[in-house]
Amino acid sequence: MRVTLELGRSPELAAVMVVLHASALAVVLSSPLPPAPALVAVLVLLVSLVAIVRNDCLRTGAHAIVRAQVGADGTLVLVDASGTSSAGVVLPGCYVVPWIVLLRFRLDGRRRAGTLAIVRDAATPDGLRRLRILLRHAGPARRGRRRPVRTV
Repeated sequence: MRVTLELGRSPELAAVMVVLHASALAVVLSSPLPPAPALVAVLVLLVSLVAIVRNDCLRTGAHAIVRAQVGADGTLVLVDASGTSSAGVVLPGCYVVPWIVLLRFRLDGRRRAGTLAIVRDAATPDGLRRLRILLRHAGPARRGRRRPVRTV
């Protein structure tokens, strides 16, 4: 069994990211930091917000993931907006609930793991349902685990 998701824009994820970054900005601006470190923190938060919204929420960046293909054997193929395919594996510890799937993965040849957030408004309801079923009951997310993927 293989699930292919075409990923689109996610206004829900964009709203969450804006609220989280605005909260972090409020903390930085209300803290007793000297002006120079506060300015650096504000700039880092703003750059982070723009990158996340562009790549993960609106999927307009060249490296934004626009297609994910997950196999029951734990294989993964991600395609970015420029058309580049990257193969990898799904890691244990995916978080699966009806409104979001946090897909943990490691691409071939890379040491660091990544996480792909797939919110309910970024994929078709049927595709997201099939992915949730695959991750909860098939091999990739359960490898090395005795209990099912964490669900709420």
